[in-house]
Amino acid sequence: RSLGLPMFPRRFWDLHRKHLATTGRASFYIAYLDGLALACLGAGWGEVWVVELLSGSADVARKNSHFAGEALKWRITCDAIQRGVAYYDLAGVVATGATAKEEAILRYKRKFGGILTRIPCLS
Repeated sequence: RSLGLPMFPRRFWDLHRKHLATTGRASFYIAYLDGLALACLGAGWGEVWVVELLSGSADVARKNSHFAGEALKWRITCDAIQRGVAYYDLAGVVATGATAKEEAILRYKRKFGGILTRIPCLS
């Protein structure tokens, strides 16, 4: 059973909550409207940063411009201020060779004051 967000099956969500939320280093947020889940965000907490772990929006939220994802980002920002966390990493941007969709995601994240920072990936 999903949470109303087809890109995140319930088992995926439950695994994140089970293994990360119990550490005290992760929080999970869901925006509802009239009992319908519109968006979800997972946040990983460090001493000076918070990073988005996962995110998703229901089709109805995108089609009706509910801005549920933005509301969740605002809530995470408020929680970060309360915790004394200075940085919010919106994560997940393709810097070179980005598709039109990935460019749109980068523009979206810049609206929140995001600055593109290159971080090396280790494998």
